Amino acid sequence: RPKFLRPYGKIYQAINAETLRAQNMETWPYFNQVTANLRPLNPRRVAVRFDYFKIFSLIPIKSPGSGKGELEITYLDEEL
Repeated sequence: RPKFLRPYGKIYQAINAETLRAQNMETWPYFNQVTANLRPLNPRRVAVRFDYFKIFSLIPIKSPGSGKGELEITYLDEEL
C-alpha cells in the first residue's frame, strides 16, 4: 500500500479458535477491516481465506478468490 493509504493508528487482530474466524481492524484514519476463515494445516500453521474487506468501516467488498494465505503461529509463554 502507498504510504498515504496506510493507517497511522493501532491495528487490532481478533482470532476465534472455536469458529475458525479472524478479523483485522485498522484504526485512524481509514478504519478498514478484513474478515477471514481459518483452516488448520498442522499444529503451527493455518490457511487463511479472506472473505470480506470493509473500507472506512462502511463499504463491504467481497474478496476475490486470490484472497488467501497462511499464518504461522508461535506461542511465547510468560516465562520466556
